[in-house]
Amino acid sequence: MSPQVEAILGFTPDEWRSDPNLWTAQVHPDDLERVLADEEASRRTGEPFLSEHRIHAKDGRTVWVHDEAIVVRGDDGSPTHLQGVMVVITTRKEAEAQLLASDAERRELMSRLVQAQEDERKRIAADVHDDSIQTMSGVHLYIEGLRAGARDAREQKTLAALSRTVHLAIRRLRNLVFDLRPQVLDEYGLGATIEQLLVKMQEETVLRYELEDRLESKPSPERRVILNRIAQEALTNVRKHATASRVRVRLEDSEGGTLVTVADDGQGFQRDAEANPGHLGLASMRERAEMAGGWWRLAGTPRAGTRVEFWIPS
Repeated sequence: MSPQVEAILGFTPDEWRSDPNLWTAQVHPDDLERVLADEEASRRTGEPFLSEHRIHAKDGRTVWVHDEAIVVRGDDGSPTHLQGVMVVITTRKEAEAQLLASDAERRELMSRLVQAQEDERKRIAADVHDDSIQTMSGVHLYIEGLRAGARDAREQKTLAALSRTVHLAIRRLRNLVFDLRPQVLDEYGLGATIEQLLVKMQEETVLRYELEDRLESKPSPERRVILNRIAQEALTNVRKHATASRVRVRLEDSEGGTLVTVADDGQGFQRDAEANPGHLGLASMRERAEMAGGWWRLAGTPRAGTRVEFWIPS
């Protein structure tokens, strides 16, 4: 037993050697079961013993140690003792705890910012729906009334063109409302919202789609918003960059959360795509997923399609 044990834990080598139960008595109660199980496994298998755990010093301090040892066996092959080294890692563990706390604070701040953004989107969408769209719809009806009573062919043609313009403006406003905050997300859930988005994409492009909604559980409203935003961004990338003819979306329950896969048969991506200024949406998708405690992955090769996968816990 090294004399360093006294500098580290306050016990002399003689105290440590004379009491065979001292080590287990000083290991932190929350770590003891795990440490003893690891030690027993090492004795049984002969594999090195590796553990990071807390030990109470003689003066009451809690010390983090990295404990590493090998099993020494006698002539008959039975284990006689462990021989190894114990390194103090308290400073590292404290730094890790500070980093985790800082990361948790950052995620909490980002979560609040995203929620504030979603609240503002919802408010704007409601204002556009209840004010602008209703007003434009009234204008459209008025024009149609004028058109029905018009007798002059030139006037008919002008009113018809004006009616088409107003109708197109209403359609664009409704698309804006859907992009801002699809009402179907709150009423019918994630699958119905993504299907509606896919239908819109198919109407505007040559893309064909396949949707597999295997969800048996229902993500919370906050999780649904994040999942929908990431899926929306992934599908926007397909429409703008993939040059694809087909896209497949799969929703499924996985490991206590929701797993979403968006795969296309397009031109794929370059390995430095995430660093490309034109692909800022990739960083946004990753950030949203990680902020929610999940993960996001991008896979694919040039001319062989792209697959985006992301998972968020329930």
